[in-house]
Amino acid sequence: MSIREKNVKRYVISSIQNDSSINQEFFDTLKSFTTRKSAKLMLLPTKYMGDKSSATWDKSLQKYIVNAEVEIGSNIKVLGDLYLLATLDNPISGFDTISKGKTVIVGHAQYQMKFLTSSDTTRPIMLTSTGSVTVPNVNANTKVGKKAIFNHSFSALYLSVVNEGQPNEEFHIRNLNWDGAGFYDVDGYYSGQNKFQGAKIEAIVTGDEHVSEISKDVFECTYGKNGIVETLRPNYIIRHDVLDFNSASHHAKGKLVIQNNLERDGTNDIKKELDETASFILQTTPKDTKTFIVASNHNEHLDRWLEDPDSNLDKKNAKLYHWLMLEKYKPENAEFSAFEIYFRYQFKDTDRVLFLDRNDPEYIYDIEVHQHGDKAGNGVRGSIQLFSKHTQKTIIGHSHTPGVDKGCYQVGTSSKLRMSYNSGMSSWGNSHVLIYNNGKRQHIHIVNGKWFV
Repeated sequence: MSIREKNVKRYVISSIQNDSSINQEFFDTLKSFTTRKSAKLMLLPTKYMGDKSSATWDKSLQKYIVNAEVEIGSNIKVLGDLYLLATLDNPISGFDTISKGKTVIVGHAQYQMKFLTSSDTTRPIMLTSTGSVTVPNVNANTKVGKKAIFNHSFSALYLSVVNEGQPNEEFHIRNLNWDGAGFYDVDGYYSGQNKFQGAKIEAIVTGDEHVSEISKDVFECTYGKNGIVETLRPNYIIRHDVLDFNSASHHAKGKLVIQNNLERDGTNDIKKELDETASFILQTTPKDTKTFIVASNHNEHLDRWLEDPDSNLDKKNAKLYHWLMLEKYKPENAEFSAFEIYFRYQFKDTDRVLFLDRNDPEYIYDIEVHQHGDKAGNGVRGSIQLFSKHTQKTIIGHSHTPGVDKGCYQVGTSSKLRMSYNSGMSSWGNSHVLIYNNGKRQHIHIVNGKWFV
């Protein structure tokens, strides 16, 4: 995590709407932040109605306005020449192919982000808008205007580029969300000219953990020395797909080569995987922290295995099968998943771990954290686009693809970025979401073994 200052260039990027007033407190805080970080401040122009030739932007901010396409290093394009319409409902829509393998940043008051597919998993490629430093100035009596005001975000991107222009260049990007008085970043709270040491987070929602396939870099950055949990001390750790269930996944059913490899490597022992996963949960949950286990499709693969009649013939796991079936038939266990039943049997004395129910909402501040993302309303298959239409703010997992769409934030994965079922192009990313104690959210992307640059 230690990066020599001379090898890092830093940028703070937001947008500014024409003929609109500035959120002066936010802007002053951003300027102070950029000074502290020795960063360059960039404002990308947006407009509302009319030709850009008749629009004006605050003259005092001209030195920060970027109204051309700018390349930062080898991997980032900043499209300052777009002048996107302030009332666009999906400002990043349609720019995927413009990327050409580079991250694309566009200026807009709505903060939106998604990872793009690539054949190269060694670096993230994303498409993102910025948020704004200006107060929304649109017609609130129209449908598009009302929605634009609702989705407006006083926010900015904080971009750190390591070894810019070199073959080993990498970048790290985080969103800074204004709460009315200041904003958090991972090293503290910024308000006006002041910085208050020590960020305070309520929770971390980790990328889908898949313990048997977890990335070593992600583990160290999350749970190791000077990692996120040790440094930021969350009250809650929220875990998606903590059980991978590679030991007997239905995806391997009938595939003799895969089953032979599992047996050869000794990884077809379900009890062993359950024990390792349960131990991992407890070992990585500090004593003053609670863990929430989100009901997730991979966790439920154990139930699916039990419901498959052919599992009765699984000699390797026969004892576990019959014991779990007996437990599942008990009335007191009717509402519990097989993984929870096993976990509670093995670790009766722990109160640090709570299994969440799909039908029982769990909130941190005003954010739903019990939704995995695989199932949306009325039994429809889930996606970030569907959850963006939900009536509540959410943080979901499932797709392994980090993103932000309106009120929905999606984590990535904590696993290796190459697993047996994602050959070819991939949009997977090692990303978590923090919930600060002001209720604001921030993605943490883990790149080349670093979470904070």
